[in-house]
Amino acid sequence: METIGIDVDGTIADVVNAWLRMAREKFAVNANKSDIIKYDFWELFDIPRERWFETFKELWNNPDNIGLESERIPEILHALHSRYNISIVTATVGEQAKVRYWLQRNGIEYDNIIFMQNALEKGNADGISIYVDDYAGVASRIASSGRKVILLSQPWNAEFANNNKNPNVIVAKNWDDVERILTHTKTGVNGRPSR
Repeated sequence: METIGIDVDGTIADVVNAWLRMAREKFAVNANKSDIIKYDFWELFDIPRERWFETFKELWNNPDNIGLESERIPEILHALHSRYNISIVTATVGEQAKVRYWLQRNGIEYDNIIFMQNALEKGNADGISIYVDDYAGVASRIASSGRKVILLSQPWNAEFANNNKNPNVIVAKNWDDVERILTHTKTGVNGRPSR
């Protein structure tokens, strides 16, 4: 079976809305998710990078405050799990135990989890056939190595998604699109049957 590598922050975990709720109190940030048009979004609010990372760590210390990007994700991953191995591949700043707790609490099925130090290293994970991620930098890097990436559309990757010419990057509008791409492709994402 092929293996799908799935990111956490911004792909299955709705950390941006959770962070915005926290930032309203801590930094008087008055913004919505649609306003986050850069991946390095601390720059949008003139927050020092180190302080932004501290708040993200704080956010992950209370994983019950983090929702899903789509309520259908557990159902979709359950269905995909019969056709694919599922690896969680993440460079989150959340503590590993807290991330595992969040995945379990939200009913996320997976075979293994790979914690990376740097998001751009995700393409180095062994055995991954296709990735699902929200970061255009990851998508670009993995796609340039000849592997497939499903880029989950988010406000911070819209410019890249709209201008993408790489056939190895497949843009998904939402998790229903991800499901459709991975289940309704007769020959699998790499031209081979997925089972």
